[in-house]
Amino acid sequence: MNARLAGLFLLALGLAAAPARASDPDWSKAETITMIMSDYQFSPNALTFKQGTAYRLHLVNKGKELHELDGPQFYAAISVGNPEILVNGGMEVDVKPGQSQDLLFVPLQAGKYPFDCDDHEAFGMTGVFTVE
Repeated sequence: MNARLAGLFLLALGLAAAPARASDPDWSKAETITMIMSDYQFSPNALTFKQGTAYRLHLVNKGKELHELDGPQFYAAISVGNPEILVNGGMEVDVKPGQSQDLLFVPLQAGKYPFDCDDHEAFGMTGVFTVE
């Protein structure tokens, strides 16, 4: 085997053994969790995620108003698989009445992260995500 083929073989072997990066999970195998947004609460309003695990947070707006999942600290601590759904500088997901959105993500940093519906926080539409 010449040196070039040997190098390619070693490179292929290394790539095959490399673990998937947080940005490259198999989203078809992501754990799905549904969160209902209504006027004016999240249900559930507290969720725990495991660091390094792929999730599909299925947000369903059953209310009559637009609701947001706003949480700048949370978004800074995760790798988002579908950043095109993020708005407001990448710090929230908006869900129109009667519609749903799926946020694909992998938590990268442990901690407690408050979230809210920016327009309805004063009405108690708040919660907390915990990453272990």
